[in-house]
Amino acid sequence: MLPPSEPLDALTRLDPRRLYVFAVGPARGEALAVRLPDVGWLLVDCCRVKVADGSEVLPQEALVARFPGPVAGALLTHPHHDHVDGFADLIDRLRPERVMVSGGEPPVRHLVDAVEAVLAAAASRDRQVAAQVQAAANAIRQWEARTQRTVTPLRTGTSLWTTPVSVVCRAPDTTVARPLLQGSDVAKRANELSAVLEIAWGDTRVVLGGDPPRIETNRQREIPIPSGWELVMQQRPELGEHAGLKVPHHASWAAMHLSLMRPAPAPRRAWVVTPLHNGRNHLPSLDTNDGLDLLHLAEPCVMVTREPRVAAGRAVWPLPELRKTVREPAAANPLVARGKVLTPNAPLAPLDATWAVALDDVGCIVARYRGAAAFDAVP
Repeated sequence: MLPPSEPLDALTRLDPRRLYVFAVGPARGEALAVRLPDVGWLLVDCCRVKVADGSEVLPQEALVARFPGPVAGALLTHPHHDHVDGFADLIDRLRPERVMVSGGEPPVRHLVDAVEAVLAAAASRDRQVAAQVQAAANAIRQWEARTQRTVTPLRTGTSLWTTPVSVVCRAPDTTVARPLLQGSDVAKRANELSAVLEIAWGDTRVVLGGDPPRIETNRQREIPIPSGWELVMQQRPELGEHAGLKVPHHASWAAMHLSLMRPAPAPRRAWVVTPLHNGRNHLPSLDTNDGLDLLHLAEPCVMVTREPRVAAGRAVWPLPELRKTVREPAAANPLVARGKVLTPNAPLAPLDATWAVALDDVGCIVARYRGAAAFDAVP
């Protein structure tokens, strides 16, 4: 079983003999930070957190400040607002040694090429998102000019590091994703370009699931997406044998793949979910046979980064009690059934909506640390 969680403030130093995975999800964004043994920080995507004085901070910047070390790489999985917001500032402030985006080697476009082409060709209907994406692309180009290096394109099989820890990209598949990179549907179908990473250290495997879908979001019938999880798990079925998983796409029904999330003989895996509340989507769902309910079929404990505002600081929520609480009309929190109208989230400290997991190299979870807003969801 998972070790009991401790407050994040109890983590005062990082043991160089451990692999650390930090997941931040304040309900309007997602940011990951992995401390790779003998390599440094790998920062995946970005988000901002609004703190009590009204300002916005980058949680990954706060992590690097608290636990100094080289920033070995920064990776943008795909250009959606809940992953790209703040990525430009992240590049400018933390000066990573490498920058990585989805795509292929020339003549295949990578993500920055595709985004620049689309933004140059037509005005976006969502100017705020377009501005965030444009800022990220500009920052990456400036990083290239400043460092005299080129962005690393990620596709299936791209190896980022090999020793002592291996980091390999498992999606997107270039043959399938190339039409998207060459066309004008980059924003609309960005999830299909999302990078998936496999981190291997000794006998330990961690999967950073990104946002690739499994099927189209049509509950009437299942329509597989060729570049999604069906292809990933066909190519790499061993990804289902992992010690840690950043659950894809905020635990949406359309992203769950049974081979990735199959039950384990002795559950001891760390599954982390970042919520999403953006006015249209409310994830993870608390409905029966959806969201957290589906995850609990394979894992008795699911780690969620943002706790309901109705009980800030609570470490564990049984799902039936959570359902009952959030269905009260006065409740205002990001973990709801689809279609509810929510009020804005309360301010957080930079790392309140954070789960941290420490792993050894034999597949064991050594310790877990949670921010003040994070909690365990149990059946």
